[in-house]
Amino acid sequence: QAVVKGSLPHPFALTLFEDTLYWTDWNTHSILACNKYTGEGLREIHSNIFSPMDIHVFSQQRQPNGATELLLLARRTDLRRISLDTPDFTDIVLQLEDIRHAIAIDYDPVEGYIYWTDDEVRAIRRSFIDGSGSQFVVTAQIAHPDGIAVDWVARNLYWTDTGTDRIEVTRLNGTMRKILISEDLEEPRAIVLDPMVGYMYWTDWGEIPKIERAALDGSDRVVLVNTSLGWPNGLALDYDEGKIYWGDAKTDKI
Repeated sequence: QAVVKGSLPHPFALTLFEDTLYWTDWNTHSILACNKYTGEGLREIHSNIFSPMDIHVFSQQRQPNGATELLLLARRTDLRRISLDTPDFTDIVLQLEDIRHAIAIDYDPVEGYIYWTDDEVRAIRRSFIDGSGSQFVVTAQIAHPDGIAVDWVARNLYWTDTGTDRIEVTRLNGTMRKILISEDLEEPRAIVLDPMVGYMYWTDWGEIPKIERAALDGSDRVVLVNTSLGWPNGLALDYDEGKIYWGDAKTDKI
C-alpha cells in the first residue's frame, strides 16, 4: 500500500511516532510529516537543512524512560535534537567534535546514549543526548557503516555496512562483535529491530532491491518485498499495527 506518492523528490530516512510519519528528503533539504494511515496532512516540519540524513523520534510513549518528544536528526556534519513539543520545532546542535559524514542515528532509552555511524571517520560513536560523554564504539574493520539500530532489551547494537556488505552486531560497549549476515547483500542500508518479537528488518537498494527480515541472530532470513522497488532507503516499524514502512527514492513513494 502506498501511503504517500508523487510529492516525494528523494525520501531518505523514516521514523514513526503515534499516528505521524516523519521523513527527511535530500532534494528539498527538509523534514516532512503526514498521517501514517492516509498520507494526509502532509507538511514541512523543518526546512533549509544542509544534507539531512537519518531521523529518529523518541518520547515517553514510544520507549520507557524516554525524554519528552524529541526528533533526533543526523546532518552530514552535526547531530541535532528538535523538540516536537514546541510550535516552532526549535533545534539544538549537540556539542560534538569531528563529525565528518554522519549517516544513521539511534537512541538507547535505558542509558540515554545516542549512537551514530560516520562514513568518513569509518566508525560508530555514541554520546549522551546533550553531547557529553562522547566515545568511539567500533573503529576496526568498518568500511561504510550505514544503518544502525539499538536493541534496548538485549543491549546490543546492529549496523549495516555497504562497503563490506555485511550486517554485524556488538554489545553496546563495542565488545563481543559478530558478523550476522554476509551473503546476498549488495547495498544494505536502513536497519530496524523488533526486540520483543526478536526480528530485524533491513533494506537493500542493490541491483535486485529488496526488504528482508531475519531473527536477531541472523537465522531464519526471508525476503519480505522484492517487487515494485527502486531505491528502498528509510525503514520504520509500527509496533502497534505490526507494519513496516519504507521510503523509495526512485519510485517517489512511501
